[in-house]
Amino acid sequence: MGTLVIKLPYVFRVERNNRVWFFYRRSGKYYRLPSPTDSSFKAEYDNIHRSFEVARAPSVSGTFARLVEDYKGSADFSEKSPKTKKDYRRYMDALVVAFGDISVRAITRKGVMALRDSLKGKPRTANYYMQVLRLLLNFAVDQDLIKVNPAARPKRLKTGPGHKTWREEDIAGYREANKDDPRALLALDIGQYTGQREGDCITMTVKAWDGQFIEVTQNKGGERVWIPSHPKLKPTLDALPKDRLLILVTKTGRAYKEDFFRHEFRSWADKAVQYGAQPGLTFHGLRKTATVRLLEAGCSHAQVKAITGHRGDATVSYYGKDASKKVLSLQAMAKLNAAERKQAKLITGKAKSDNSGSS
Repeated sequence: MGTLVIKLPYVFRVERNNRVWFFYRRSGKYYRLPSPTDSSFKAEYDNIHRSFEVARAPSVSGTFARLVEDYKGSADFSEKSPKTKKDYRRYMDALVVAFGDISVRAITRKGVMALRDSLKGKPRTANYYMQVLRLLLNFAVDQDLIKVNPAARPKRLKTGPGHKTWREEDIAGYREANKDDPRALLALDIGQYTGQREGDCITMTVKAWDGQFIEVTQNKGGERVWIPSHPKLKPTLDALPKDRLLILVTKTGRAYKEDFFRHEFRSWADKAVQYGAQPGLTFHGLRKTATVRLLEAGCSHAQVKAITGHRGDATVSYYGKDASKKVLSLQAMAKLNAAERKQAKLITGKAKSDNSGSS
C-alpha cells in the first residue's frame, strides 16, 4: 500500500513505530487531526484553518495579549536569533491563551506559580514558560505597566540529567545499527566531531569546508567559529560533491527542517539500542560528548569554547563535570600507585639491609 499524500497547507505527518499521526501546524501551534481517511478529517481541518484566516481584532491596551504584541514589535525581540524568536513566539502564543485579555496588573505571583505547577509533569516545558513569562513581565516593568515582576526568580522545577552524553559503546552501537545508511553515519560524525547544535549542523554548507576548517556562524547568539576537521571526518567531507549546497540533507537531497531532522535522528538512535546503546540518546547529546572529549584531552575552557562556541564557562563546566571526575580519579590512582611502589621499594630495601647485616 502506497503512502497517503495530503496536499493541504499546514498539514504535518509524523510516522514512528509503525504509527502515523497528522497535525495542523501553524504559528508554532499544533492541532491533532483525525486520519485523512476519517470522514471528520476535512471538517476539522476547515475549522482550524478558518480560525487562523479570521483576522484578530487589536488587543486592548494594558492586557497581557497587547503586552505580547508590543514585545514582538520591540527592539529587544528583533535582536533575538531566528531560532530564539521562533521558540519565544510558540510559548508567547500559548501564554496568550492562558492570560489573554487579563490586565497585566491583575497577574499575581500566585497565578504565575499555579501556571508553573499545572505543568509539573513536563518540568522542562514549565521552566521555559517561566523564562518567557519573566521576560515579558520585565518588559511590562520597563513600559511602566507594573512596578514589580510577579514572575521574577520562580523556583525552577527539577528536570533530571537532560541530554545524555554518548558513551563509546553508544557510538559503536549506532554505527552497527546504521552501517548501511551513509546519511545516518554522516549525521553522527558531524555531531560528535564538530560539537555544534543540531540547528547549526543542518545548515552547514559544503562551501563552509575549506579542506581544513568548517566555518559556522551559530544561530544562537551569532557566535562565529572555525572547527578544524577531525581526521575521521575529513575524508567524508572531502568526498562530498562540490555542487551540493548542504552537508546534511534529507533522503531526497533537500534541506532539513529542524523537527524532521530531530525525528529522523531519533529513529537512527533508537535502532542502536539493540546493539548496546542507551535508550533516549539525542543529537544534542553529541555536543556534550564533544565537550567532554576536549576536556578529557586537557583542553582549557577557552580552547573548548573556540570549537563549541559556548559563550560562558558555566555550561562547559557543567558538561565537563564527569570529565573532571575522570581526570581527577586518574590522578588520584596514579598517586596511590606511586605511593605503593615507593612503600614497596622501602620494604624491599629494608629487607636487603637486614639480610646483609645478618650475614
